[in-house]
Amino acid sequence: MKQVFFCLGLLLLSGGCMFAPHRETMYYDLALAEVPEKLNDAPSINVLEFDNNSGGSQKMLARLDQYRILEDPFNKWVQSPGELLSRHLGRQFNTFGDQPGYLVTGVVEVFEVNLDRQEFVLGGKYQIIRNTSPGGHFLRSFMISEKYEEAVPAAFAAAASRCAAALARQVNEDIVQNRWQEPADAVPR
Repeated sequence: MKQVFFCLGLLLLSGGCMFAPHRETMYYDLALAEVPEKLNDAPSINVLEFDNNSGGSQKMLARLDQYRILEDPFNKWVQSPGELLSRHLGRQFNTFGDQPGYLVTGVVEVFEVNLDRQEFVLGGKYQIIRNTSPGGHFLRSFMISEKYEEAVPAAFAAAASRCAAALARQVNEDIVQNRWQEPADAVPR
């Protein structure tokens, strides 16, 4: 008798899994925008990995309001936001050469869909380090947002790609404009 109740209990517990429709997990990547002429002419740049402090590993995050974020278990990024951004920037810049002239690294703090404002938001900090003599570095915080047309994951990924392309243009401009803080020993006295 105990075995019958055990089997019935097991059947009831597993019943939800048996009758739920299977839903395939979809993976999304950042699209590589056309590289502007200026980016191709930039000196040798090595993009190091960006840390991910955005809260979501590979799952897409959607901000519902000021305090609530929804994690989507069925729509994911192919890599974590930090890895995605590092790879995207690395593909944008000329990274050839044994001794790169510049190193770029940073941290991703926001990588999410804002449902209320209908936009994708990318935020964080990056640092550009001049790897030649005299050295120097440049730090910048960024918050970039792009509207999406339709509330579907593919549109979110397209808006995220536009945010990443805007960040690449910003990094390029900072290098071209030569915005550096010289090391203390390089400052003329």
